[in-house]
Amino acid sequence: MISTTETREPHALQPELDSKHKETLTWLSSIKLWQKELAFFQTILDGTAQYFKSPEDKKKVSRFQNLFMYYHADLLLELRTKLRNHESLLARIFSGKEVIEDLYQSEHGPLMSELDEFSRQFTELKGDFFKFIEKIA
Repeated sequence: MISTTETREPHALQPELDSKHKETLTWLSSIKLWQKELAFFQTILDGTAQYFKSPEDKKKVSRFQNLFMYYHADLLLELRTKLRNHESLLARIFSGKEVIEDLYQSEHGPLMSELDEFSRQFTELKGDFFKFIEKIA
C-alpha cells in the first residue's frame, strides 16, 4: 500500500489525492466483501435449489447461478484490476517518476461512478435473491 502522507517532494494536491486514495481503498475492501457474499449466496443456492420445483423457479435458480458466477469471476475481477491500476498511477505520481496526475484525476470520477453503479446493481441483486430464497423459508 502506498502512503500519500510521505512523499519525496511536496505535492500541492496531496490532501485531495489522499482522499481519493482512501476512497479507492474502500472500494477495494468492498470488492473483497462482495466476493465473500457471492460465495455465500452460491452456497445457499446450492443447498436450496432442490426445493424449487416449478419451471419458473428453476429458471430463476439458473439466472442467479449465472449472475453470481459472472459477478464473481468476471466483473469483480475487472473492477479490482481497474482499481489497482488506478492506485498504481497514484503511486507513480508520488514517486515522482512521471507526471500523470491529469490522467489520474480524469479517470477517478468515472471509475468511482462505475463502482457506485455496480454497488447499486449488487444491492438490487441481493434483494431479489433474498426475496426468492424466502419462498422456502
